[in-house]
Amino acid sequence: GTHAPFFVAGKKGYFKANGVTVDAIDAGKGATNVAVSVAGGVYQFGWVDMPSMIRFNAMNPSSPLIAVYISFDDTPLALITRADAGIKKPADLDGKKIAGGPGTAVHDTISILLKAAKAENVKVDWVNVQPQLFGPMLKRGEVAGTGGFTNSNVPAALELGFTMKDLSVIKYSDFGADMYGLTLVTTKKFADENPETVKGVVAALNKGTKDTIADPDAALALMKERDPMMKLDIEK
Repeated sequence: GTHAPFFVAGKKGYFKANGVTVDAIDAGKGATNVAVSVAGGVYQFGWVDMPSMIRFNAMNPSSPLIAVYISFDDTPLALITRADAGIKKPADLDGKKIAGGPGTAVHDTISILLKAAKAENVKVDWVNVQPQLFGPMLKRGEVAGTGGFTNSNVPAALELGFTMKDLSVIKYSDFGADMYGLTLVTTKKFADENPETVKGVVAALNKGTKDTIADPDAALALMKERDPMMKLDIEK
């Protein structure tokens, strides 16, 4: 659901109107993986959460990314756990199996949460699987929780039959890790060489975002065209 602004902008011709040709909008498979793809030139733009971008830049100073548009003022980073696992705070994560390996946002930024929550000695037992397996593994009880964004991992759990009462959500922002959330990134090199393209993509995405907020039902109907299996009530 929260990816709708990109597709609304495409459908309504906002990219084209701003002189931009969009060849593809592809699934990211983890924030750090998106950062790597953009830094490597596979994509010119990517949607990455800000802490993951900063961490990537610290580790790759020769190919820095820059944030050109903030979509979320607040980080959606969280651990979505089964209520019956008894995980109420970051300290409770010690030794627990959590779905989310290297390349995913929560795995790569968990140290920020643990430091903010004064639980730096906690050792999470990460289960490295593809994001589409997070929900099914949670449902089967193979993991105590999943690491990801509230806006993606909570709907994924609800779609599998969980209710909000079945879940315990540990949001970074509830434990002092107060950060920006998802941001549109590109490389500094690309932005320096193509300033008008960057302006055009930002203008189109901003217009698509405003349209999505103004009429979420229309945005969801567009997404349903792309993914007939999408459950509109959950995505809304």
